[in-house]
Amino acid sequence: MLTDDLINQAVTFHGHFGPFLILGLRAGLIGVNYLEKNYFELQAIVTTSPNPPVHVSLDGIQFVSGCTTGKKQPKNQNQRKRFSQVYQN
Repeated sequence: MLTDDLINQAVTFHGHFGPFLILGLRAGLIGVNYLEKNYFELQAIVTTSPNPPVHVSLDGIQFVSGCTTGKKQPKNQNQRKRFSQVYQN
């Protein structure tokens, strides 16, 4: 569930509030809730534009899912003006 507390924590993580951060949070929550997996059992493949603002959605997905670039779990496939995500277990 997208709560004010979750949004505020994600804003701290990312640096500022914006619509694509919210898009990433919502997409991440859908994937996590659908698959019912924990942080270490997920891998995300995210397709976005390589540029802000669309690319900001990746921060929302990382924050909610735990699929972080540090763990090399979100694979970003750069596309023009497109956004999608796939979770794998």
